[in-house]
Amino acid sequence: MTKHEWETELKKCLRQLPKDEQNKVLAYYHELYADQSEAGKSEKQILNEFGNPADAAEKIMSDYGCTLPTNPLPRKASTPGSFATTIFIMEVIIFIWVLLAAVVVIWSIVATILTVGYAMIAASIISLFAQFSGGIAIGVRLVYAAVTLVSFALAGVVVPHTIKICQGAIKATSLIWKLLFGWYFKKQKGELK
Repeated sequence: MTKHEWETELKKCLRQLPKDEQNKVLAYYHELYADQSEAGKSEKQILNEFGNPADAAEKIMSDYGCTLPTNPLPRKASTPGSFATTIFIMEVIIFIWVLLAAVVVIWSIVATILTVGYAMIAASIISLFAQFSGGIAIGVRLVYAAVTLVSFALAGVVVPHTIKICQGAIKATSLIWKLLFGWYFKKQKGELK
């Protein structure tokens, strides 16, 4: 232990004292050290005579009517790296939520496309029957016929591709699933060490 380390430790132990009292104690030991050094003693000899800084602080604190806490050094709030670990865990959680949101979006789009496709079929059938109802002008019947053709055309695009759309969504979902939990399954199979 060096003189600086000894004084730093003593100061930590005296933190309950007012600042001016701490400075007086440190000045006393600094002067005592200087006198011992001039007398030819080495740093090691002087510090051995001073003793343990915690013991010296305990004696000084008792002179002031204070007691030295059982743990004079302040505890650290966290271990080194714990903040970085916390940030990493938060990033992983956010990443997982983003991927799960992507799955929800993919399946929402699939459901919307399929719903629109089958709704077009229903609209086509309804407009087909509406054309033959009585009392409708010829212009309105032409509009109904156009809606019927457009509805059948759109339904004809979506409905035949229903299986392909679902297969694409399943592939995207399985890819995201592998991104999230693939490491776990590899570990179970013994591929990951």
